[in-house]
Amino acid sequence: MIWRVVGTGFMLFFAACTVLQINDPDPMLWIALYGGAALVCLPVARGRPSPRWAPLIMMVLASELALMDVMFPPPPEIRADDTMWGTEQAREVMGALLVCSWCAVVYFAQPFSDDADIT
Repeated sequence: MIWRVVGTGFMLFFAACTVLQINDPDPMLWIALYGGAALVCLPVARGRPSPRWAPLIMMVLASELALMDVMFPPPPEIRADDTMWGTEQAREVMGALLVCSWCAVVYFAQPFSDDADIT
């Protein structure tokens, strides 16, 4: 029961994040990331096992996106200020790490069924 409530909470959170990305300078990338995370939460919220590959794919994509943001920051003339944690980049990295962390929880803590697995 608690697992379903937490899954529903994260699904609603990621769905809200998806809607809020419409005003972002690069919305499609972040809409896809947060929308994918919301879809990973859907079976959890319904009390069903998630396909094993879904949270794994989202973990890889979110961690790669966070690394890409850190390794290739925007040039200084584009950034509003020079402090990393006060910029759009910091919010993007933290959002990607949140998606990665939650998908890791789903991947490692949830029991999977054999019929949900694609072989």
